[in-house]
Amino acid sequence: MFFENSRKIPFRRLKSYSRYSVTGELKKEVPAYLYSVGLAPESKEPATVWIDAVQLEEGAATPFQPSDDLEVGWLCPVPGHIYYDTEDAPLTLRFYNPRKLPKAELEYATEDYYGATVDEGTRTIDLGGQVNADARFDLYKAKRGLYRAAFRWGKGQGSEIVYSVLPPSKHLKEIYPEGTLGMDVAVGRDNLRILKRANVNWIMSKFAARWCLVDPQRGNYVFDDTLVKDAQAEKMMVMLQVFNPDWGTMPWLRPMMKAHPQAAWPDDQKQPFLQAWGDLVRNVVAHFKPWVRHYEIWNEPNAEWPPSDYGLLLKTAYAAAKRGNPEAVVIGFSGGGLEPRYCEDAIAVAGSNSFDVISVHFHHNNPDVHAAFAAFLKKHNRPGWNTETGPSCPSFYANLPTFESLTLEGHRSRTLESIRALTRSNTNNYLMSLSVGGMERYICYFCRFVNSSPSQPSLRQGSTKDCVEFDGALRANGVAMSIASHFLDGAKYEGALRNNALEAHLYRRGPETVGFLWLKDDNALTPPSAGLTLYDLMGNPLPPATPHRPAGDPTYFTLKGAVDQATAALAALQVK
Repeated sequence: MFFENSRKIPFRRLKSYSRYSVTGELKKEVPAYLYSVGLAPESKEPATVWIDAVQLEEGAATPFQPSDDLEVGWLCPVPGHIYYDTEDAPLTLRFYNPRKLPKAELEYATEDYYGATVDEGTRTIDLGGQVNADARFDLYKAKRGLYRAAFRWGKGQGSEIVYSVLPPSKHLKEIYPEGTLGMDVAVGRDNLRILKRANVNWIMSKFAARWCLVDPQRGNYVFDDTLVKDAQAEKMMVMLQVFNPDWGTMPWLRPMMKAHPQAAWPDDQKQPFLQAWGDLVRNVVAHFKPWVRHYEIWNEPNAEWPPSDYGLLLKTAYAAAKRGNPEAVVIGFSGGGLEPRYCEDAIAVAGSNSFDVISVHFHHNNPDVHAAFAAFLKKHNRPGWNTETGPSCPSFYANLPTFESLTLEGHRSRTLESIRALTRSNTNNYLMSLSVGGMERYICYFCRFVNSSPSQPSLRQGSTKDCVEFDGALRANGVAMSIASHFLDGAKYEGALRNNALEAHLYRRGPETVGFLWLKDDNALTPPSAGLTLYDLMGNPLPPATPHRPAGDPTYFTLKGAVDQATAALAALQVK
C-alpha cells in the first residue's frame, strides 16, 4: 500500500532553504486514501525541520515552481507557546522571498477560546529585498486564555499558531510538592519543560516501572532513568505506577499466574508470584530512590484481581517498598470507579497500615460518588488522589485537514462547541476532585505527546487524550486546568456554601480566601463593585456590575479576608 524510502541528511544549521527529493513507487492504489510522508530528525540537540513547500509529481522531478512570490513561517521563543501575562509575547516571522521583493503585506487575525476575533489588521513588513528575512510580530495578550493567530499573504497563502497566555508559574525554577496538577507523560525533557511552564508540578509514568519492561528475564532488571532524571532537571515531582498488564506477562511469570481472575490460586503458584512481585517492587524503589518516592500499586486492580488477591499484592508491595526506601509513599487501590466493598475487603487482607494514599480514577463529575469517596478517605484517615482522568479535547487549529472539515458545513463552529464542552467537563472534574471528592492531587490522563502528530487530526479529528497540539502548544483543556491550578495551589480547603442559586467551595491561602463556584441553573451573576473579585474560566477578572453567564463553567473568586467574609459576600451575590 505504501512505498518506503529513507534518506539521511547531515544535520547542519541552514541559513537558506535547500531542496531534497525522495522517490518511490506506490505498491497499491487506494481511491481517496490519504498518504503521508514522515520526516524524523535524528539529533542530539533540539532540531527544527522547516518544510517550506511540497511538490508532488509523477516521473522525473522538474524545477520547483512556488505557488506564490512569498512564503512565511514562524518561530516561537517560549516552550509550548505559553506566554506569561507579565511578559511580552513576541513571535518571529520568517520570510522566504526568492524574488527579492522589497516588502510584504501581511494580514493577521487572532481568535480567542470562544471563537471571537480579538485582534486583526494588516502590517507592512520591510524585507529589504533579501531572500531570507525575519521580522518580529507581537501577539495579542491583553487577556489570559487560549488563542489562534492566523496570517494571510499574497494569493491566499496562510499560516497559523495556537498559543496561550497564562499567569506565571511561581515555582518554575523549584520543586513544588504541594502542586495539585499532574500529567501522565512519556519521555522528553522538552515536553516536561512545556508542562512545568504550564504550572504542572507532578508527572506520573505507567511505563518506567512496568513489570514486563523492567524485569523481562527474572532478576535481570532493565531500567530507563531518562524520564526521572529529566523530571529532576525540570524541577518536577514524579509518581511511578508498578503493575503489569495481562497482555504483557513474561513467559517466566506465566506459570505463576491464575487461569482467570476468579480461579483458585494454588499456593505453589501464589507464593512464587508474590516473591517475584516483592522482589520487583523492592528493586524498583531502591533503584529510583535518588529521584522518586511515590509509587502506585497496580492499575485498576478491581477490573483484574479479586479483593483478597489485591490485598496480598498491596501488603507485599508495601513491605517491599519500605525495604527499598523507608521514605517511599505507597499509593493503593487505583480503582476504576469507586467500589467501597472491594476496597474494604482488600484492606481486611492487606491491613490498614499497608498504604499511605488512596487513589481512584474518576473521569466523571457525579457529586454523590465524589462525596462518597471523600467519606471513604475520612474513614481511613488517608489523603486521596485522582490518578487517571480527563476527557479528549479536539485540536484548536482550524486549518489542519480532516474529513469532517472538508465535508461538513459549519464544522468549525461545531468543533468550538465541542472544545468548550470538553474543557468545561475536564476543569469541573479537576475542581470537583479537589473539593467534593476530598482529594489533594489530580493527574490528567494524559499528556504523552504521542497522539497529537500533525497527521493525527486527520485520523480522529484531534480527539485523543493528549492535551497538547502536534507542536507542543496546550489544547483548551490544558490551558483551563493550568488556570484552575493557579487558584488552588497552596490553598487549604475550608468547605462549601450551597444555596438555591449556587454552590461555592472556599479555600484559605495566607491572608486571602480563594475558590470557585457553580451556578445551579443557566443564570447570570453580577460581580460586586468591591470586596469579592470574580474571574471567568480563563482567569480574567469580571467587570463589576456587569452580568456574567457562566453556562456551566466554573467562576473563580478571591477576597482579601477571612473565609466567613467570603462566605457572606458569596451569599449576597446577585444571581438571576
